[in-house]
Amino acid sequence: MKFDSRAIAVSIALLVAGCGGGGGGGGGGDTSPPAQNPPVVVDTATFAGTRNDFSIARAGSGYTVTDKRTNAVTNVGSTITTLRFTDITINLTVGSKAATMGSAGVNALVDLYIASLSRVPDADSLASLITRHSAGTTMAQIADELYAQAVVHPALTGYSSAMTKTSDFVEAVYKNAFGRTGATAPTAGDVATWSARIDTDGITRGALILDMVNSARSGSGTLGGDATVVSLLNNKLTVGKYFAIEQGINYNSRDDSRNWRTSISLAVTSSDTTAAITLINMTDTSFNLTAN
Repeated sequence: MKFDSRAIAVSIALLVAGCGGGGGGGGGGDTSPPAQNPPVVVDTATFAGTRNDFSIARAGSGYTVTDKRTNAVTNVGSTITTLRFTDITINLTVGSKAATMGSAGVNALVDLYIASLSRVPDADSLASLITRHSAGTTMAQIADELYAQAVVHPALTGYSSAMTKTSDFVEAVYKNAFGRTGATAPTAGDVATWSARIDTDGITRGALILDMVNSARSGSGTLGGDATVVSLLNNKLTVGKYFAIEQGINYNSRDDSRNWRTSISLAVTSSDTTAAITLINMTDTSFNLTAN
């Protein structure tokens, strides 16, 4: 499999992600209030082990969580919405939340998320977007918010606030969202057509990403009829939904989350999802939050 320079940057980031520190003690002049006991999280069940140390199965309105090392079984009732392991946390509600939105709406959100941030969504992020969209936040507003997040981490997303020329931004969308670079890079005319949507029509950069994805999906415009682009979008969608909705995954470390989810997205090609699914590394193959 062939990766671009962002994949190399992600690989380096993964090697150093575990080196971050924390903590720090208080000095004699510290006037902050004394530490309080953390609140009890009543909707979370916590387990001593990684996700792959356990298997999860539906049991009525709840779940059973089996420790594969000891065969010990924990019954999890319907009031529990989150399962926390030492490496990842499972959002048990994201599958049902996605079902209320419908597949077309969810697919559009996942497409937009990956095209904007160059990484698959985690379960909590996607669940939040579904809730907000259902409450009235438009896709264009979500697109602007995602793009604002993207420029904060340019090495991971491929988008930068330093891209002052609209044409540079459009070329970046072709590369990041559709894999169109090098020999398959867009023509100058195609770049100019999309650039005019910002420079002449006045739409935002986030909205342009949304328009370009919609164009590829609908088979219209300069991206219409490109079977390789559609296959890439379909494969990224499959992996994104598997990660966030079917498995309900959130990485416990913020840095690990950005790095790994970017690596997973970069591993998807127009002809293969296997490498990306392998990176997700979920051995509990029977677990699926969308299964009845």
